Amino acid sequence: MSDYSHLTPLNAPLVRIDWEDIYSSDRWNDDDVIQPAESYQEGHLLELTPAMVVVGSAYSWREKHWGTITAMSLVPPEISVLMTVEEITARDEHRRPVGDPVGGKEAP
Repeated sequence: MSDYSHLTPLNAPLVRIDWEDIYSSDRWNDDDVIQPAESYQEGHLLELTPAMVVVGSAYSWREKHWGTITAMSLVPPEISVLMTVEEITARDEHRRPVGDPVGGKEAP
């Protein structure tokens, strides 16, 4: 972890970071809207790199120490295809019950 002891709320700018968080749904409710959740983080800017931003939001003047530090990634997520649709279909072909649709057609 980086050393932020030279930074205090008096010499670190106060910032607000707007970001989108992951949203997931079990889809049991048909009215769920599937989109990222809008969020924000406020605090004093302690570090900014191409990979991350670090903010401090609680500081002890007595201890001269940041108590709450949050690091947020600025790197876009990496998406890797683990299996193609064709590979999934070929793998699961023998597992499908009779009558289950496969590619929009009835399985034999």
